[in-house]
Amino acid sequence: MRKRSCLVALLFSSALGTAASSASADDETLHDPRSDRPDGGAAPEHERQEFPVGDFVFKPFVQARVRAEYRRNPQNEGIFGEHPVLAVDDFPEATRDPFQDQALMWERVRLGLEVDWGPLTGVVSFQDIRSFGEPSAGNRLSGQVELPITEPAEGYLEIHTKPRDVWFRLGRQFVQIGDGRLIGVSDDRPPGRHLDAARFFAKVGDFDLQALAAMLVFPGEPTLPDVEGNEPELAPGAQLYVLDATWHVAPYFAAELTGIARIVRQPLVDSITPSDVGVAALRLFGDYRGVRYSVLGAFEGGRVAPEGETENATLIAGAVAGRVEWQTALPWNITFGAQGAYATGDPAEGDPPSDIGVFDPILPDTTRHFGQYDFYALTNLIEGGADIAIRPIEEFSARASYRFVGLANANGPWFTSALFPVGQSDTNDSQMLGHVVGVDIEGRPWEPLRIGASYGLMILGDGAKNIYVDSHPGLTADDAHDFAETLVVDARVDLP
Repeated sequence: MRKRSCLVALLFSSALGTAASSASADDETLHDPRSDRPDGGAAPEHERQEFPVGDFVFKPFVQARVRAEYRRNPQNEGIFGEHPVLAVDDFPEATRDPFQDQALMWERVRLGLEVDWGPLTGVVSFQDIRSFGEPSAGNRLSGQVELPITEPAEGYLEIHTKPRDVWFRLGRQFVQIGDGRLIGVSDDRPPGRHLDAARFFAKVGDFDLQALAAMLVFPGEPTLPDVEGNEPELAPGAQLYVLDATWHVAPYFAAELTGIARIVRQPLVDSITPSDVGVAALRLFGDYRGVRYSVLGAFEGGRVAPEGETENATLIAGAVAGRVEWQTALPWNITFGAQGAYATGDPAEGDPPSDIGVFDPILPDTTRHFGQYDFYALTNLIEGGADIAIRPIEEFSARASYRFVGLANANGPWFTSALFPVGQSDTNDSQMLGHVVGVDIEGRPWEPLRIGASYGLMILGDGAKNIYVDSHPGLTADDAHDFAETLVVDARVDLP
């Protein structure tokens, strides 16, 4: 079971973005050099070129991206096929962990067109994604999907007022709510994350209001019979509902209240457990004289159907996460920051399980807050760390970071940032996952072109080692390295 949802969380924190350009209070996210735009759309930061034809305005765009990833996992290379006990088929799919190192390169091309006609806007784009290397070796741990993929990336119709203070959008679209910790676009994954949804937005005075209804899994034939052994002809699938309100009090203070409901039924997918989950979240953020901050607190409740059980378990969980950055007046635009997070991770209790307290971050952005490294997520987490960033010239930025990472509950599960399970140990007595150090650099030699590189090293603690050993029969502590590492090289071009 990849996701289980669950109980209270709290944290205090702050964090830093790599290159810190000043931003208005309307920006709902801290600066991220790899992000596109604050609302999570796929448009490049520069304006798209317009081609008026009568009453129509055409805005074509092209996005091309090449990304190479190398991941060294904490097990010895080649353990599958050489170890007398271990074999890939020995592990259940939900907990299977790639032991071999991963080297993968993927390329993505998106071709799109935006058409404006008075109060109507239509957007359609297609993406083609191909890969080279070892996709199977790192599929689950790094959250890679099966490639190649050719599919619509966007396809929606929008009706809006002239200043776009009110709009309604229907179709496939990229959606980010708030700072992306609960719902994000995950553009650093090959296909990104698009939702087939209806979305309404209205700006009323100092308030931004929006509502969203999305179909995560379309109705279809059930994958399993129900608890009574019946096989209904049609299963309802999975839906996501969101209500969000942001109050812009002043440039230095704004408050966002978010309500999320996710209902999951058959047909099942391996990424979402059947459940009824509700989340209530409050985010405080602002920007004042070079200081930008964003702090989120979330409470989660509902019920979840544990795998193999006929009775639902009650889930109560929570999380707090935050980041702050301070752009100084020092040379090279030196920016200091810190960040931290806490998310509950109490495993299921009882036989059959009656209570679960593992926080489920729903559909988070996988790299916006935790870097390119995939080492952990906002679930069963204790995190704290600091960053320093420089931008000596407008076309170049760099950041160095350190994070302490621990488990809120030593016996709870450990997930990657893509919410794929690394493992879980009922006998683990250490909350220490490890120390993560990272370096990120980015250059923009030409306005549409970005070239970046990221390196992350996780020095494993006793908790991480215990989970690896206890989650995989036949694996011993001597089989594991003391670290995991990730190297990412990324180049993208956005042409209006």
